[in-house]
Amino acid sequence: MRSIKNKNQLECELRGPITWSDFFDVKKRLEEDFGEFVITKELAIFIKDRHDLRIKIDNKGGRFVYKQKIGINDYKKEVEIDIKDTEILKLIEILSLIGFDKALYSYIEKYEAKKNKKSFSVKFGSKIGDFFEIETLLDDEKDINHTTLEMENYIKKVGLNLWSDEVYRGLLKSSWNNEEETPMFDKKDNSFNKIIIDSIEKISKVDI
Repeated sequence: MRSIKNKNQLECELRGPITWSDFFDVKKRLEEDFGEFVITKELAIFIKDRHDLRIKIDNKGGRFVYKQKIGINDYKKEVEIDIKDTEILKLIEILSLIGFDKALYSYIEKYEAKKNKKSFSVKFGSKIGDFFEIETLLDDEKDINHTTLEMENYIKKVGLNLWSDEVYRGLLKSSWNNEEETPMFDKKDNSFNKIIIDSIEKISKVDI
């Protein structure tokens, strides 16, 4: 493991539906504002626990993420620890052995552009369908309302639509409703979940 990031920053984020056609219609405008999009394949592992714990694996390696909700809305503070690609499976094994054993899994293709503390990402193939996420990292909770309004106005100008918090939560609930958490690591067979192994192979594969 290498470093801890964003320990004291607050995520202010909004989401909405998007199609391939929508994305390529607004891609040039978005890149003017956020920079060039980087394409990654990503597996998100949502660990069953009273906390919001996740492991994210992509082309660059892995990240162990802990998110803490702030207030009644979906704003969160985040602690993120980088994981070397050679240590990802060892971390999963350790978590399983100490009781963090079951999880849900989501494999996506992501386009992401970042500039300073702002980012715009588009996720294709997620459990809730194709959607975009616009995010600003804040240092103070008092900036939430102003920043949220700024992002809402920006999305309107670009020509996209936003989900309300109620719609987004409803999509998450309905999409994951029939999904069962499965073990990340089988202690008896000393083997990892096939979803994890297959996803890592896809992520590692170089597209020609």
